[in-house]
Amino acid sequence: MRLLGIFCQIFREAGGVKGRVPNDFQRTNRIKRKAMAWWKPSNQSWQLHPGSGTMDVPDEGRGASSIARTPTHRHPASPIKNSGMELGGSSCPSKNPKRGAGPIWSLSVIFKKASNETGRIRWKMAIPFGPAHDMCRSMKTQLIGQSPLRVGRLGYGCMRISGSWDRTKVDSEVTRRAIGLIEVALEAGYTLFDHADIYGDTACESIFGEALRLHPSWREQMIIVTKCGIRFEDEPMPGQPHRYDFSCEHILASAHESLGRLKIETIDLLLLHRPDFLADPDEISRAFVELRAVGKVREFGVSNFRPSLFSAVQSAVPFPLIANQVEVHVQRLDCFTDGTLDQCLERHITPMSWSPVAGGRVGTGAEAKDERHRTLLDALDVAAAKFSTDRTNVVLAWLLRHPSGIIPIVGSANPERIKSAARAAEIEMDRDTWYHILRAARGEKLP
Repeated sequence: MRLLGIFCQIFREAGGVKGRVPNDFQRTNRIKRKAMAWWKPSNQSWQLHPGSGTMDVPDEGRGASSIARTPTHRHPASPIKNSGMELGGSSCPSKNPKRGAGPIWSLSVIFKKASNETGRIRWKMAIPFGPAHDMCRSMKTQLIGQSPLRVGRLGYGCMRISGSWDRTKVDSEVTRRAIGLIEVALEAGYTLFDHADIYGDTACESIFGEALRLHPSWREQMIIVTKCGIRFEDEPMPGQPHRYDFSCEHILASAHESLGRLKIETIDLLLLHRPDFLADPDEISRAFVELRAVGKVREFGVSNFRPSLFSAVQSAVPFPLIANQVEVHVQRLDCFTDGTLDQCLERHITPMSWSPVAGGRVGTGAEAKDERHRTLLDALDVAAAKFSTDRTNVVLAWLLRHPSGIIPIVGSANPERIKSAARAAEIEMDRDTWYHILRAARGEKLP
């Protein structure tokens, strides 16, 4: 904080920095931002010479060499303005709880020593970024369940990045485009990336792993979720049926294989994908406890679970399950009445919404199929006009308004839609608007 104050004071005395840096320079620095700074012990003092750009710095026998560091500071989620200077911040909270819950703000500053005179240094400064949204858009964040995992209010779903469910069709061009989508999501502020072992017939995890191999610094900006438990027909042996498998053996094997494809050491959150009719809570617990003990998985949850099965599994697992990923949106309201969201509120479980825009049926550009559908789209359009946004963002903001902390999983493979959807987290939907949409979604008055 002292270092940040010094930067601001110098620029205030010097008259500030005006104008913006060209976008091509910002793009070059959007992922890797470093600071070269003379790093001083906390017990030393600095004396600023107003208007001169010089400071008296205690001579600690380090000569003229400077030390490369990347200082980070916690700040509110809005830019800091000072005398024409705007400091931007990364939208990506660290997955490491020791680094704090708020956004990580990184200064990109270059210091050059123009004089070797003992104890006196002239600093030349360049701050190569404009407002925060030019680097990496800021998104509101929340914790997942009772865990220390902090993520953006919306997640990015990776099911479509392979472009196919046939992994043999994934070539270098598909991989290149998919990595571009991941980068777009990161820059838009998404930090939760949702996978499953079956997506793209395993290709989606493999592509993501290649992205992390090429860009290892991305890992610190991500919370990686994956799922297991679905086994397709004739896999791994001919004649085997399409089935669900929560056996301890399969959970352990699936987690190990996902780690290999993703090229990571630890899965942040592992979900059981669809309820296994032969699920044994004690067997599930053994797998979860082992995976956590050896550091392969940090946290656990489920997907598509009814409240009773969630409770049964939780009764055997010695630590909280933190998430339940379900289909909930304006055309799928069951979770509001079957106890799923009530249980999430009671036990501090985070619900995640897959297909939050109902497969596109209620998104921007969708056309009505019948009178009830038209009534719903009209209500969404009224809300979109009210909030100066589009229909898709209204649908997402409607989910975000629920007090359980629903995280919509945005699964588009269109870069512009990925970026646009991130703005839904900025909408503060009022209660009346929320109920107008619910009434239209129900197709009937409330009882």
